Amino acid sequence: MLIRRSPLQFALLVAVSLPIQSLVQTAEMPDWQKAAGGKMDFDFASVRLDASDVIPPASFPLSANDGSPPSGGIFRADFQLIVYIQFAYKIWPSREQTEAMLATLPEWAKTDRFLIEARHPNKPTNDQVRLMMQSLLADRFGLKAHFETRSMPVLAMTLAKPGRLGPRLQPHVDSPECADPVAPDAPLPKDRTLNFPFACGTFQLRTLPDQTAEVGARNITMALLASSLSTVGALGRPVIDQTGMTGRYDFNVIFSQEPTIAATSVSPSTDARPDTPGTTFLEAVREQLGLRLERTNAPVQALVIDRIEKLTEN
Repeated sequence: MLIRRSPLQFALLVAVSLPIQSLVQTAEMPDWQKAAGGKMDFDFASVRLDASDVIPPASFPLSANDGSPPSGGIFRADFQLIVYIQFAYKIWPSREQTEAMLATLPEWAKTDRFLIEARHPNKPTNDQVRLMMQSLLADRFGLKAHFETRSMPVLAMTLAKPGRLGPRLQPHVDSPECADPVAPDAPLPKDRTLNFPFACGTFQLRTLPDQTAEVGARNITMALLASSLSTVGALGRPVIDQTGMTGRYDFNVIFSQEPTIAATSVSPSTDARPDTPGTTFLEAVREQLGLRLERTNAPVQALVIDRIEKLTEN
């Protein structure tokens, strides 16, 4: 089955700040992709439709994180096609963006799970494994895609007070040392709970005893932090980094687990508030991280799917 769609029918949005442009136009290859090498392949890969009721654990989280996969040279995952696409192209779409994209996919791509088992050279970066996944999707699913630049409503992330970080946002330091990446279902050693988040380049979320939530990451860029906020906080539109801050940072933020204020009211001091008490996600971002989110229009990169086909068997 061959699906062809126009760019306006099928887009996965990535919050990446670019020079202002009023018209849609083709964007160059993302910087991370160039830095990772442009094109790579697995040494060996097997892909098959999996209709079983048992979902095996993935070898490492398939997300837009920067952390490196575990050593050993093995990739294993069992997900719907959309998960692999998001991982391969390093996108972290909001819930609304994901729902809009799913509405354009053929039904099998929404529901069918595919077990991918592959071998790669030892100690690649996450971004290099993404390039291997791009090649695999092109080979087995006929996937063709490109990025475009589009102007759309976003939330611009800036410092609430120029030159001043919040108490829970700090430049990255190597002490304590970053934990090695672990499989999503692996039990956490007892001492790892003392220094949350314990791993580098990977976002972690946990529920605290008082039913508040804590999310954090170590050794990440501000651009990656920005792109995660829309999904974590269900903000409804992309968040782009306009702090001007380079380097890598550690953060953790604690907030009440309640419906988040919609993106139409992003100031925690005004507009509607949730009925439940406690610190909202947006309040926590401002007070604990020292970051402000403001409504604006800005160019973002959109991943456009030009072609997708049913699986070519091994």
